[in-house]
Amino acid sequence: MATRSEVSNHFTRQLINVIAFIAFVVVSACSGCIPFNNNYLMDVVGKYSPSFMPAAYSWYVLNIIVYVFLLCFAVYQSFTHKRNDKMIRSIDYLFWVFVVTHIMWTFGFFYDIQSLAFVGAVIASAIAFIIYGRLGIGRDRVTGAHYWCVHFPFSVIAAAAVFGLVTQIAIFCIRYDLVWWGMGQLGWNVVAILVVGFFCGLFLQRRPDAGFGCTAIWLASGLAVYQSSQGAEGTMVAFAYLLVLYFAIITFSNGMHRPRMSKRDSTK
Repeated sequence: MATRSEVSNHFTRQLINVIAFIAFVVVSACSGCIPFNNNYLMDVVGKYSPSFMPAAYSWYVLNIIVYVFLLCFAVYQSFTHKRNDKMIRSIDYLFWVFVVTHIMWTFGFFYDIQSLAFVGAVIASAIAFIIYGRLGIGRDRVTGAHYWCVHFPFSVIAAAAVFGLVTQIAIFCIRYDLVWWGMGQLGWNVVAILVVGFFCGLFLQRRPDAGFGCTAIWLASGLAVYQSSQGAEGTMVAFAYLLVLYFAIITFSNGMHRPRMSKRDSTK
């Protein structure tokens, strides 16, 4: 039985989670709908032209999905009977840090302070992976409501973080003339695709998760479309489409099911 002070503390956490969600959506949506620093997303991308970049529409669609299911998370965790849910409460601080660093990335990216955007992307991605692991996604038994309101949104965020981080590293390299660390642009892009394939494949092998896998397929498809539209070298386009095929196969074979459901929340 939680003490009165613990109940009050947990209620405060619930409220801050809602505020963090609102801040996340407002800043992200505004950056996509109105020009930040007179820049839209593709204005900044066009300035640096990173070849490792999923098409803009794939990010916009994914953002809408994240907004909707994070809203479900914000509402779900606000219920009175979820106030003392140990699993949800264990990610409160992490969620706040994720939102703050994502906002840091947004302003760094659109105001062309790519060093700030790089730091924000690294921290936000690391936090997304920690949340993914702490929630036991793809491993623990949960109810259907818990899966869709808690596991699913953070599955999508974790998969998107892999692609987003690699894209930000590419922009960072171009901005500060790091010349792909001596590999050349084509070599960098092939290595980037292999790294993304390795890490996403590792996630799916260790924690079968259709949400993560389908997000990886969607963004890999966006990457392939962007490569084709930009007239990239045939090698790069081929690798991008092979990445889509690889994610489709591994998701179908190892991730096309939700974690087994129990009649009671395991987090209580």
